[in-house]
Amino acid sequence: MFHYTKDNDNIVTITMDMQGRSANVINAEFGKLWLEMIERLEKEKAEIVGVILTSAKSTFFAGADIDNLYKQTNAQEIFDMCEGLKSNCARLET
Repeated sequence: MFHYTKDNDNIVTITMDMQGRSANVINAEFGKLWLEMIERLEKEKAEIVGVILTSAKSTFFAGADIDNLYKQTNAQEIFDMCEGLKSNCARLET
């Protein structure tokens, strides 16, 4: 779902591409892969000049996976997932 490339100028391009979807969405798979990508970027931080986020889809990002969201019954789990995603976005910023 995430394609990682680094060019000769040490600029990383991360291309989101959820298979079987017309748009990229946030769900458990996204959260797992997003965390893995953040951890990889942190490990390579000294070698990276910049990061570009892009999409293989015509729409960059659609937001939450509505089908998955309707199945949720535990508000705390949803809250924790959102907080985790926010935390990982802040990690990307640094």
